[in-house]
Amino acid sequence: MSLVYITFHNENIEDIEKPISDEENYKFPKYVSVYRKFVKSAPINQTERQGKKIITASRKFSRKTLGYAETPLEDPSKFLKKDGGIKWQRLNDHVCPPSRGLPPIPKRDAYKHENQEEKKGVNFIEKNIERIKTATTSALQRSMPIKYVDTVAGERHNLDGTGLVPKHVLSKKFGKTPAYLNNIRKALGENLCSKSRETNESSQGVRILTNTERNAILIGLRENYSELEKTYQLLPICTDTHSKKQRKGKLEQELKRIEQDILLMESNPVIMICDD
Repeated sequence: MSLVYITFHNENIEDIEKPISDEENYKFPKYVSVYRKFVKSAPINQTERQGKKIITASRKFSRKTLGYAETPLEDPSKFLKKDGGIKWQRLNDHVCPPSRGLPPIPKRDAYKHENQEEKKGVNFIEKNIERIKTATTSALQRSMPIKYVDTVAGERHNLDGTGLVPKHVLSKKFGKTPAYLNNIRKALGENLCSKSRETNESSQGVRILTNTERNAILIGLRENYSELEKTYQLLPICTDTHSKKQRKGKLEQELKRIEQDILLMESNPVIMICDD
C-alpha cells in the first residue's frame, strides 16, 4: 500500500454550502425589436381574383406549425382536377409616379415615310436608276482588295502581292535611302572619327604600315616559307633517330609560324607598328 502526501493545495471547502448571490445568476434580457407589435398586428388581406388567392400583406405567424401530424384524407369523390388547387399570387399595386420634364409623345402622323407622301404617278424605276447613278461607293467597297479568277470553278485570289500590279514603284520614297539608314551611317562615321582621334592622341610613336612595306614583308615571308619547304622535303623518309625527329619537328613549327604570319598580313590591310 502506497501513501500520497499532499504538500501543496489551494482548495477551500469552507464556502461549499454558501448560497449563490442573485448577481451571479443574473441574465441579460432577450432582444425584442421595437417593431414587433406592429408586425404581429399587421392584417393579412386575402382577396380572390380570377380564381386565385392574392396576398396583399405579409405577417409572421408566431405559433404556426409545419403542418398536420397526420394528413387528413378527403372523400374519394373530391379528387383533384386540373388547375383546381389553391394558387397564390402577390398583388402588384405599385403605381409609377408621373414623369416631369419629358416632351409629349408624338402623334402617329408625325413620322410618315417618304413613299407615303409621293404621288401615285411617279415612275419608281426611273427614280431608282437615277439614285444608283448618283450614289457614291461605300468605304468598305473602296477598301476591298482586287481579286482575279484563275480556274473554271471560280477560285479567287488577291491580286496584291503577285507582282502584276505596280505598288511600290508609285510611292514617293521608291529608290531613296531611308532616313534611319542615313542617321546610322552618320553616327558610325562620327564614331570612327572619334576613335581615330583617341588612338592618335593615346598612341604616340605608332604609325600605320605602308603598302610597300607590307608587300616587302609578305615577299620575304613567302621566300622563307619556300626555302624551309625545300629543306623539309629533302629530309629522309625514315626518322629512326632522336636527332632526325627533333629536326623534323623544328621545321614543322617554323613552317606553321610563317603560315600564320602570312595569313595575318593578308587578312589585315591596316597594321599599326611602333617606331622603336
